Amino acid sequence: MCSRCPNTTATPGPKPAGSMRRRGAPDAAAWQGTTDVVPGFVLNLPAFVEPGAGFALADFAAAVDTAVVALSLAAPESRRIAVRVADLAGLLAVLGIDYGSSEARDVARSLAALLRGCADSASARLARGVPPVARVVWPSPPAATVLPGLAEAAAAAAEAARRGPGG
Repeated sequence: MCSRCPNTTATPGPKPAGSMRRRGAPDAAAWQGTTDVVPGFVLNLPAFVEPGAGFALADFAAAVDTAVVALSLAAPESRRIAVRVADLAGLLAVLGIDYGSSEARDVARSLAALLRGCADSASARLARGVPPVARVVWPSPPAATVLPGLAEAAAAAAEAARRGPGG
């Protein structure tokens, strides 16, 4: 896991063979090396739910970091990459959260902030010594969610990304 991403109670652990295939995959642009489309990686949200433990925050943060590094190495000429998530509805269903609820919106906003913070930190780590293109200001995540530790992890990742490398 990225050292600048949040400290969570769970730590990434060994996964069964094929686990990353079900948790995430590069998109067609990344596989084909297409230069006219932004290369991306898609993370399957329900695959990060561990039976009896809930959403694996540390594993998700590590997967975001890995996706950024992999895309940066696979497409070094690309000025942009995209790390996306899939199946928010499936994640909410597995966790028993009503899709139309404020709790669901808070979970979605916090996951987006966690993803963005970890991705920005990984990009900054890779780009040390390269002048920044622009500093982006983005909204703060919710103060709390129904998923234990998610809001705190999202806030920590957002703050780490705002500070930048070495901050």
